[in-house]
Amino acid sequence: MKIIYVLPHPIQYQTPLINYLKLKGLDITVAYKSDHTSKKYYDYGFKKKIQWNKKILKGYNYFYNQNHKIFKYILTKKKVKYVWVHGSKNFYNLLIIIFSKFLNKKVLLREESFLKSKKRNLLNILFNKLFYLFIDFFIYKYLAIGNQNKNFYLKNNVKLSKIIKVPYCVDNSFFSHKNFNKKKTKIIKFLFAGKLTKKKGLDILIKAFQKISLNKKIKKKYSLTIVGNGDYYKKIKMIVRKNNLHFIKILNFKTQNQIKIIYKNSDILILPSRFEPWGLVINEAMNSGNAIICSDNVGSANDLVKNNINGFVFKSENINKLVDAIMNYIEQPDLINKHKRNGIKIINKFSFEICYKNLSKVIN
Repeated sequence: MKIIYVLPHPIQYQTPLINYLKLKGLDITVAYKSDHTSKKYYDYGFKKKIQWNKKILKGYNYFYNQNHKIFKYILTKKKVKYVWVHGSKNFYNLLIIIFSKFLNKKVLLREESFLKSKKRNLLNILFNKLFYLFIDFFIYKYLAIGNQNKNFYLKNNVKLSKIIKVPYCVDNSFFSHKNFNKKKTKIIKFLFAGKLTKKKGLDILIKAFQKISLNKKIKKKYSLTIVGNGDYYKKIKMIVRKNNLHFIKILNFKTQNQIKIIYKNSDILILPSRFEPWGLVINEAMNSGNAIICSDNVGSANDLVKNNINGFVFKSENINKLVDAIMNYIEQPDLINKHKRNGIKIINKFSFEICYKNLSKVIN
């Protein structure tokens, strides 16, 4: 049974999953609506030109949507039984969903929304309920990326029987770091990796470390590395220089091959986002043997981060609570390796194999 997977453009996190599903025997072809990320392009979030690994298009069948080829493909390829769509709230995807249903194709919907993914007023909440009431007729199964996403569907009256867990995950073997227990360092190494924007909570992170640095009772046995680029890049550099925060190191955007080395040399990843649909950097960091601190507005917090088991979840935008989470590791360094080991056990359950098994149940 053939699957066509509709994506907006080539995505570095999707390629390993697609290749894994193909390797396991699923007949899958990817339809990209755009090709702009397959070559060097300007990323408005990172505020610079970037180019992903050229292997992003290797190992699987794909085509671009010139002249609305997606519709022609679904119409003419009789073997296509399933249409897997990433996102529903844009007009083109909505047309694909409706078109596929009327051609008796089974539509699989995967999207990132959860209850805290944006600030919703009463009108927006009502719109969502009406939208899913309408679209539910056309959807065969919803592929939930995690518990928060699943709860979002349930809140919008989607039946539990129509929701299948196909979690967001990364290539665990690529980021795996099995020797993290052997690392002995006198300095606790904190890390942030991602776009340097207000949405990511960089201002909250810097203020928290500023507050910690003023505590004279704490010896400077910690460091913070910030990796990425964006609107806050120059601003953060200025704050660090102006306040003599010498323990903070700022690095420019890194490729996956480069960042995995940084993960392996770090102890705790911090993701203080105001809004974050999932946060795949957490998957990456956990595989590399990092404990985690993140805000409760990070989509994966409910699935991946267990308080005082493999990290700490703090209330979004609450600087004092973030300080408390950081201080837990500074004052109790023995927690770090314990949380790292627990994190590996948790992240092993978020794998391509789980995606394959759950998709297979749907398809077969």
